[in-house]
Amino acid sequence: MLHVTKQHIASSEASSIEVDCALYSESFFSNSSIIKTPFACSIVSFIISFIKSCFADGVYRHCFVTIHSIFCGKGGIIFSMERRDKKNYYLDLAEVVSQRSTCLRRHYGAVIVQNDEVISTGYVGAPRQRKNCTDLGVCIRQKLNIPRGERYELCRSVHAEANAIISSSRDKMLGSSLFLVGIEADTGAYVKNAVCCSMCKRLVINAGIEYVYVRDDKDNYREIKVSDWVENDESLEGTLGY
Repeated sequence: MLHVTKQHIASSEASSIEVDCALYSESFFSNSSIIKTPFACSIVSFIISFIKSCFADGVYRHCFVTIHSIFCGKGGIIFSMERRDKKNYYLDLAEVVSQRSTCLRRHYGAVIVQNDEVISTGYVGAPRQRKNCTDLGVCIRQKLNIPRGERYELCRSVHAEANAIISSSRDKMLGSSLFLVGIEADTGAYVKNAVCCSMCKRLVINAGIEYVYVRDDKDNYREIKVSDWVENDESLEGTLGY
């Protein structure tokens, strides 16, 4: 069992992994409704210790699937998970897609869904056959300290939304929804206030996509009606970045 005291959790020395593991461990072992056989307890302790030892703080959230509850019965250990709501289900898929990204700054994944079917996916990366930023080890926009959302003509990559759109036909995308997830490459945290850039907004509008869903954290997201981007034309206001 992971030995992390409440005093340790309260101190600044405790990482988020240690805190999460300690709270999860305490929740399992103190829950009287769970039948805790020695075998089950040893398995849970091993899982918690393994997670703590193998993943760096912050990055582990990007690839760690939370086990909501563990029940031990006569048939052995049963891992029970709350059923994921549909919007977060598609956002989870977009997050997995983002793991293919080759940008040095932010990893984005996009999934286009029509009638409850995924019709296209895309992640940020250089055009086919060209070298990626991860191959070159340098980002021109980062080198020039260009704020996010600006001067994308200097970027080597095709954005996740654009790659998803060009991988599908417009007749399939009419009235569809696009799910978008952004991850900071250096910390593994979700990109704050993530949204499509001005160029991708134009592509989304012309593709006939009706809604865009953007993840804020693991369970919360924003719903954007694409028609709002038509009515509130930021290009007329000279708005830069996002």
